[in-house]
Amino acid sequence: MSHPAAKRASSLLDLSAARVVWLVALPATASFMLNTFFNLIDAYFVGQLGTDAMASLSSASIFTWILYSVGSLGQIGCQALVSQAVGAGDDRLARRSVLAALALHLGVAVIVLTPLFFLDRAIFDAMSLTPEVAQGASDYLHPFLAGMFLYFPGMVAMAAFHAHGDTRTPALLLAAALGLNAILDPLFIFGLGPLPGLGLFGAGLATAVCKAGFSLGLLVILRRRGLVDFGEWRFDRAMARLVQKVAAVGLPIALNGAFFSSVYLALIRILSDFGTVPVATLGIVHRLENLGWFACVGFGVSGAALAGQLVGAARHEEARRKIWQLTGWLSALLFAVSLIFLTLGAPMIAVFTDDPAVVAEGVRYLSIIALFEILMGWEAMFEEALSAVGSSKLAFFVATPLTLLRIPVSWFFAIHLGFGVPAVWWTIAGSTALKGIGLSLCFSFGRWRKRASIAAQMAST
Repeated sequence: MSHPAAKRASSLLDLSAARVVWLVALPATASFMLNTFFNLIDAYFVGQLGTDAMASLSSASIFTWILYSVGSLGQIGCQALVSQAVGAGDDRLARRSVLAALALHLGVAVIVLTPLFFLDRAIFDAMSLTPEVAQGASDYLHPFLAGMFLYFPGMVAMAAFHAHGDTRTPALLLAAALGLNAILDPLFIFGLGPLPGLGLFGAGLATAVCKAGFSLGLLVILRRRGLVDFGEWRFDRAMARLVQKVAAVGLPIALNGAFFSSVYLALIRILSDFGTVPVATLGIVHRLENLGWFACVGFGVSGAALAGQLVGAARHEEARRKIWQLTGWLSALLFAVSLIFLTLGAPMIAVFTDDPAVVAEGVRYLSIIALFEILMGWEAMFEEALSAVGSSKLAFFVATPLTLLRIPVSWFFAIHLGFGVPAVWWTIAGSTALKGIGLSLCFSFGRWRKRASIAAQMAST
């Protein structure tokens, strides 16, 4: 007998795009926007420590992006396999796919997080940061890395819920974790009574504690709802093939995300030639831009769940049509975000800093990216959709080269030709637009429309 969650998920197959927006995309958007507030809360309290502390947080945030990208290895693969299995009505494959992704993530956590814990300060020094900024970035990152050992499995659990069409449960748990973070951040950063202030280390510790608690809660609920059964774990040939398939689907997107984040290490190196102000600006504006970006990811998650289930049910052309309908809804939302950036940039940035130079630079950066917000949404939507239908390699070969080109193009215009910091902002925005257009074309005309689903391939072998 199918679990009730699976029955609810199958109803996505017959929902209109508008209903998917209401039932799946908006709760997912709320969830990812709540996740953004973790960074915003950190930035708000760390900003009270000064511009150097904010620059430290901005530099450390590059590594948090990289780690979230690495985490997408099992997350993307899990979502693709589980959503297609749900669409095909194969509950056992859905549960075993979650187990395979969890096993993969535990191994990745050990391999990636352990060496980074010991090498982070050397990497920060190589970025030509001042000693104070480099030390602050390392102080923040160390406790954060410890929390990621539990958050990696939590990312898989979140993907499993999303693939079943349940974006509400992760959002509620994340809201609880966010509330706790708002309490712990000032307590750990500034201290209270006999409790000493820990500064940037305290900010990282508060985030780590809350995200670890979120992950444990999500895994418990996942098991109680029957969406995973740890008693089914057997590391046999079939499970090894499943782990390999999860990794194969997730690896291109994980690499793309890791390259995307790593590129900012080089961009920070370029920006640091112009002082601390543009480095601090980058961190603040990215936190504000996340308000739009995670709305994109929220809609992308709903699109991935819908596309995966429809492809699993062998309804490929319907998947293509409905993803474009979702994209229309997302584009309308991002148009409003663009207007907000253009009209309210200065007061938004002033929340995080009273440095007039940072505010002025931030307004300029926001004005540039506001012109391309809609295409940023296309990038997120079609990358998620391509991954869900099993074409993550195609998404990689379109997006990654354009991401890597940000380094030489930024250097050429900002430093070699002397156009300065604005050239970096324009390069970031322009490459985003090209990725959005390229990925939309790949989804519309890709070969995935003629191939059997991953679920069908696994079932036939």
